[in-house]
Amino acid sequence: MAQTTVPHNLPRGSFKSGLLLWIGVTLASGAAAGWLDNRWGRPADLAAAGENLSQTPEKFGDWVLEHSQSLDEDAAELLQASGSTLRNYRNQSTGDAVTVALIVGPAGPMSVHHPEVCYSSRDFKTLAPAKRFHVVGAVDAEFWGMTLEHAGLDGGKLSVAYGWNDGRGWAAPQQPRIQFGGAPLLYKLQLAAPLSGNERFDKSDPCRMFLRDFLPALNAVLLRASPAQNALRSELSGGGETVADRPRRES
Repeated sequence: MAQTTVPHNLPRGSFKSGLLLWIGVTLASGAAAGWLDNRWGRPADLAAAGENLSQTPEKFGDWVLEHSQSLDEDAAELLQASGSTLRNYRNQSTGDAVTVALIVGPAGPMSVHHPEVCYSSRDFKTLAPAKRFHVVGAVDAEFWGMTLEHAGLDGGKLSVAYGWNDGRGWAAPQQPRIQFGGAPLLYKLQLAAPLSGNERFDKSDPCRMFLRDFLPALNAVLLRASPAQNALRSELSGGGETVADRPRRES
């Protein structure tokens, strides 16, 4: 499969670093928080959860996979990730490109990283504070979203979105370490998409459009669970809060 072509208005290295940057900073966060994972709930069937990620859809709606890889061994070991997939997708109708990073592992390392910090250290500035948004469509999910601008001469912009899933749906809590502290496993999903300059954060943002099509297909994969994971999902949901139960916050 071919590598994703970076739109001319964003520096090529800047877009590629969006994915590589996420890996590098997550490594640091995972290494710093790794010692916590034995204190964050009982062990779960992490191996099965990791294997499920290999089934992440390659085509859905107008989106087609162009390139995929996993975390390198050193990164996966430091992060204690049981599974990962790093992908580039392109919309065949609009030409939009979206980079996707999906990982699963112990809740401690998965929950400590916020991309605002790492992007600011790599010549990106946040144009506005991150806002929660709800994915409209077949699934009910909440993510953080923000727009960044590169400090270089081109001033290329990136849309970034991220959220977590502990088995009860995709959520964007203010303090993920606290909310997911008792979860035996946690998925982290992060997207980055270069912007042409005409998109609106709440209407034509590529990350939002991608999530609308991607999440129904992805959730079907995540539901292909082992008996241990099914028991975990039942335990987490029984009498507990689901995404649909959480109070709505307007972005």
